[in-house]
Amino acid sequence: MKETILDVLMYMFQSYVEDNEEVELDKESLHKNLAEAGFADQNIEKAFEWLEGLPGVDDSTLLNKPTKNSFRLFSDAEHRKIGEEGLSFLMFLERLGIFHGEIREHVIDRIMALDTQSVDLSQIRWVVLMILFNTPGNESNYTWLQNLNSDKALPYIH
Repeated sequence: MKETILDVLMYMFQSYVEDNEEVELDKESLHKNLAEAGFADQNIEKAFEWLEGLPGVDDSTLLNKPTKNSFRLFSDAEHRKIGEEGLSFLMFLERLGIFHGEIREHVIDRIMALDTQSVDLSQIRWVVLMILFNTPGNESNYTWLQNLNSDKALPYIH
């Protein structure tokens, strides 16, 4: 059996989205396929719930949208879960223009919704990729991040 909802999400993303598979699956069929792949029903359902929180084309779920001059302070819970290296990576991506403040907030929201105590850079990268893929107009940023060699050290931004 697989361990977390992130495992389910990564499997779904790699199997159905990233491979550009043109298969239309309803929730029931997808659930059956994931169960056959060895995922627990509970994790599959949690993954579906997690996906419902992804930003959509006309998403306005953020009440206080960040502006260009916004300054972001991270909560203690965000520090514990994402860690200094992860937060530095997110700031690095934002400063490069890979995403803007509103997408950053969606990324943090979706990371905090994962059923893990902490996340590593690889997991953060997956969450960012899923959100960029799901947000129109970010195709080049998605491709850039997808091609980023995660084995190389990333700059640490203070």
